[in-house]
Amino acid sequence: MPEELGMQFTIGPEPKDPQEAEKWHKTHKGLVFIDEAYSQLGGDEGAQQRFRNLLLQFQQDQGSVKQYQDDLAAIVGDDLQLKTNFSSFLAAPAESEADQAVAKEHLSELTGITPLKAIPGRPTFEESAAFLEDVKKRFSEQPGTFDEFVHRINMRLRDEASGVDTYAGLIQMLEGQPDLLARFKHFWPRESAKA
Repeated sequence: MPEELGMQFTIGPEPKDPQEAEKWHKTHKGLVFIDEAYSQLGGDEGAQQRFRNLLLQFQQDQGSVKQYQDDLAAIVGDDLQLKTNFSSFLAAPAESEADQAVAKEHLSELTGITPLKAIPGRPTFEESAAFLEDVKKRFSEQPGTFDEFVHRINMRLRDEASGVDTYAGLIQMLEGQPDLLARFKHFWPRESAKA
């Protein structure tokens, strides 16, 4: 994804461990799919931002399948290629809990994103998006800093980095930014970094 939106990821070389390699391939395939879909949205910054928000909301599991389907249908609009690419998810029934689980699995397979399990007290999607937007604005004069910040968070969310190492690195990046540091510590308490 384009760097200016903070969604550029690097997943590193393919691991040698077969289980880790399987996760790596799913993530890689998903990132390629997301990048292609994002590119197909062209220069429509509004659609690109809504797509990014939908993916973040899906990752945080803070919406219903019906909401994801409606939002995605609105984002792709009349683009036949995008409709085709997302057809397994857009056409999936979402009436029962079992249907919803299957639909989420379709979107997960396409994007390589596995929704996080609900954790009481976790910030809402809106709070998380506002925090990331504030971090992006604050570091706008330091090329690559915001990208690195998002990259480290995503590496941890995908279990590709240790919680303690990631937490320490993010804390270090926010040094000298007391307001952002305080908000970050609220979002990611030290205890959860040990996992």
